[in-house]
Amino acid sequence: MVKVVSFDVWNTLLRLEVVYERLAETLAPILKMEKDKVLEKILEAYNEAKRARRLGKLKASEILKSSREIMASKLGIDLKLLPNIIAKAMASIKSEEIVIDEVPKVLEDIKNLGLKIVTLGNVLFWPSTLTRKLLDSAGISRFFDAQFYSDELGVHKPDGKDFLMICKVLNVEPEEVLHVGDGIAEDLGGALTVGFKAVLISGHDSEPISIGDNIHIIPHIRHLTHVIKNLRR
Repeated sequence: MVKVVSFDVWNTLLRLEVVYERLAETLAPILKMEKDKVLEKILEAYNEAKRARRLGKLKASEILKSSREIMASKLGIDLKLLPNIIAKAMASIKSEEIVIDEVPKVLEDIKNLGLKIVTLGNVLFWPSTLTRKLLDSAGISRFFDAQFYSDELGVHKPDGKDFLMICKVLNVEPEEVLHVGDGIAEDLGGALTVGFKAVLISGHDSEPISIGDNIHIIPHIRHLTHVIKNLRR
């Protein structure tokens, strides 16, 4: 029986592209560069940093510094300036821009089923404190019983220690947790490795697919409540 639903944050609950677009807008006049060109360099840094993290080249304890070094190098900007610029850009984002459609309703529906809800997120260029602020200002942090992030835990997904911290804190067994995310390796793979049930949000225009009780693939988060109800029958 599922007792806890854990969520990846970026591109599961919040739109990551909104942050990078706002960051590009903030950086463009500083760098005296077109916004689209800045955004291109930001995305290059993101892809490089994410790949390095996946290959184990970026330690969780050093992830912020290492990933910012990659971004600073791509942009040709002083590394020391990046934290404040990123914080300024994120502070200007409005909830209606950042929250993925139907997320508040889905979270409320899950709460009404009597389940606990947590986040389990990786970090790259900014600390989890800024992610927490965004979730709070967006009005959805009230749904969470706990929030877990790699810069606080010292490990990042898909490391099993990340996922099992949920079990330790909430006193549940792995098979009682359903993890939801958009990453095949970080979310689906990591969750299944430790015995969680998993939902992958594919983003593709397709019908929901379930493989037994443990693997579920849905095109949009709006389908999640139906999956959970079926698991609780």
